[in-house]
Amino acid sequence: MGDDGEAQAEAQARLGEILLEKSKSAEFLQWHSQLPGEVDLHPGIWHNRGLWALRNGQRRASVRCFLE
Repeated sequence: MGDDGEAQAEAQARLGEILLEKSKSAEFLQWHSQLPGEVDLHPGIWHNRGLWALRNGQRRASVRCFLE
């Protein structure tokens, strides 16, 4: 991923964090469904997925996300 791609991934990860902090589950799911494929491997994206899964009672899924 180049500098622009890394910046986009960082921005997307931060947006996901904000949605989680604001407890905006529907907006988080919409944001997640529209993520560009090139940001999929960013650790912040996986961290956000793990937090969402944990907060929604999906412990196994959260562990998998945190291990990614």
